[in-house]
Amino acid sequence: MQGLLAEVTQTFRENALNVARDELSTTKGKTENIFYLTDAHGKHVDSKTIESVRQRIGLDYLRVKKLPLAFRNNEKGENV
Repeated sequence: MQGLLAEVTQTFRENALNVARDELSTTKGKTENIFYLTDAHGKHVDSKTIESVRQRIGLDYLRVKKLPLAFRNNEKGENV
C-alpha cells in the first residue's frame, strides 16, 4: 500500500507514541517493518491505544506482539 509508512508514523505521533526501536526485513519480495513502541513517558503502551492505532492503520497491515524479553527495560515497549 502506497503511503503506508507515512500513515503509520503520523498515527504514532497523533497517539503520542515513540519508536524505541525499529527493524526492517525483506524476504521473498515482502518487506516487514517492526516498530517497538513506548508511550510518551517511555512506558508500556496500553491496549486501548494499540487497538485505536490498529483500527486507523488497518488490521491487515498491523500486527501486535510483545517486545522480546531480551530487549525489555522496565516495562518498555510494545512491538507493532
